[in-house]
Amino acid sequence: MVHDQVKELTPGPVIRRLDPRKMTDSAGLFSEFAEKLEFPSYFGHNWYALVDCLDDIHGSWHGNRPVIVVVEDADELVGKEFFSLFIALLCEAGERANLSLDADGLPRSRPPFPLHFVLFLARGEIGEVAARLHVRDDLLIHESDGRLLVSSRSG
Repeated sequence: MVHDQVKELTPGPVIRRLDPRKMTDSAGLFSEFAEKLEFPSYFGHNWYALVDCLDDIHGSWHGNRPVIVVVEDADELVGKEFFSLFIALLCEAGERANLSLDADGLPRSRPPFPLHFVLFLARGEIGEVAARLHVRDDLLIHESDGRLLVSSRSG
């Protein structure tokens, strides 16, 4: 169902697919994002640099079109120690880009930039994912029709 919806979005947005097998630790995750989303050479390979680069997508590769980052078979990420932080920071980056807010939550002069993240599970249960995310007070988690929608509580 969601797979079909993502396919239907093409050719509108740019869809970048990340390989979860390359994201077995935070260093691999940062490298995969940097490569697939063409982050600048000064990307700091840390969590806050990830948010900054996602929030302010660099380069002309997207042609000012919306960007959707897709991770197929993201099951292995769910069990990683960094998973809940990773999801919280994706929510923050998406919120900042989609609402055109700076790091302090203040409006920017640039227009909003549609940025979305979709993670597909091949084997896992969304209840398990929700349980892993409920440890964070900064996330809103909504389960509906076999989907888990996660957003920043401040959004």
